[in-house]
Amino acid sequence: MISIVSKTKVCIALDAMGGDFGPSVVVPAALETLAKHSNITLILVGNEAAIETQLLRSGLSKTSIPSNLKIKATSQVIEMGEPPAIALRNKRDSSMRIAIDLVKEGTASACVSAGNTGALMAIARFVLKTLPGIDRPAIVYSLPALKGHTHVLDLGANVDCTAEDLFQFAVMGSVLVTAVDNIPHPKVGLLNVGSEAIKGSEAVKRAAKLLSATVRPSSVASALSDGTSAGASSAGAASASASSEGSTVEATTPSEDNHPSVVPAIDTRTLNYIGFVEGDDIYKGTADVVVCDGFVGNVALKTSEGLIRLLLTAIKQEFSRTWYARFVGLFALPVLGMIKKRFDPNRHNGASLLGLRGTVIKSHGGADQKAFERAINVAILEVEKNIPELIKEQVAIRLSDLTRDLSTDLSSNVSTELSNNVNTELSSNVSSSDLTSNLSDAGKETLKGTS
Repeated sequence: MISIVSKTKVCIALDAMGGDFGPSVVVPAALETLAKHSNITLILVGNEAAIETQLLRSGLSKTSIPSNLKIKATSQVIEMGEPPAIALRNKRDSSMRIAIDLVKEGTASACVSAGNTGALMAIARFVLKTLPGIDRPAIVYSLPALKGHTHVLDLGANVDCTAEDLFQFAVMGSVLVTAVDNIPHPKVGLLNVGSEAIKGSEAVKRAAKLLSATVRPSSVASALSDGTSAGASSAGAASASASSEGSTVEATTPSEDNHPSVVPAIDTRTLNYIGFVEGDDIYKGTADVVVCDGFVGNVALKTSEGLIRLLLTAIKQEFSRTWYARFVGLFALPVLGMIKKRFDPNRHNGASLLGLRGTVIKSHGGADQKAFERAINVAILEVEKNIPELIKEQVAIRLSDLTRDLSTDLSSNVSTELSNNVNTELSSNVSSSDLTSNLSDAGKETLKGTS
């Protein structure tokens, strides 16, 4: 029986059966994590016999298990290729489901799983529900860049997204980066096929207008009435602002394992939206947060992973082609090792499912011990930063501000148009009855154009 952990202590539920390797990776990673963080509790959820076998291989018997390592026995396992609907309906005693249930009931602070991504998202959304103001949760992942790393979302949870979904993703990503990377005003970019105002789908263009409203509210009316793309109109000013504080951002951004304990103040009035960004900007570090729908994001992620494998394999092949190349390769080995380490996906393991009423971390299915350990560390960090609560607060504030700004700016635009029509009619010396009729028509047309 697992006792409820004190709220002052971090407790993480681990899906011990998930991923390509199951307990053979999860159990050693858990033991290594506890050796470094004695103040946390880990719960291994899964087949009890399989978990105990792996503990024995690690030199621990059932009686010598640390007090802060618990086992929660389950009878089912969700396979990697299993349809999410079937897993949700038929696998209620699976290691993944029970791990998420522990978060729901408050026994655990977070869940980490390397299992079926679709099933994890479906079960987490069904059990935990989304935060108020969030329509859909999103998967966010940190990708390496020339300037540190870039957080990208969504990476596959939502194939089709509305403009409102993309706006919510931007808010959630901004909150996450502010908390975990100590960047007070993270730069937010909207992924598009180009930076020009005319490019992109209708959802992307509308999302740009919503995001632009958080940068310069007074421009909302003109953006909505004349179709000007916020992706281009606000990018210049926002980029200038971002550049002016760029040195501060670089100076305060910690290393990947040195996160601050105090979350910097979050600007509740604006997002640091810099406009449209393209695919190569992800790796340039142009933005701290890149927002896209799940279809585009997942394609970008998988393409990037494939390209890294291609380059590393090609380099290895070329250095093995001739005796001279092998000789030169001996001197290049240290540099090649550093390059491989820098772009190793395992170093960036741990994708967050943002927008849920709880912390859920998705590990790569093929993660090794070190990679899964990193995913656990991501969960610990997000629990300590209380990410779900921060997102809840900021979404409520920014949606409220956005609604008020849109209402104010639209009203102002209507008043300006009516005033202009009054002056025009008076200068033409029309009759009072004609003036009244024309003003009424002008008001209707203006409201119609801004709706």
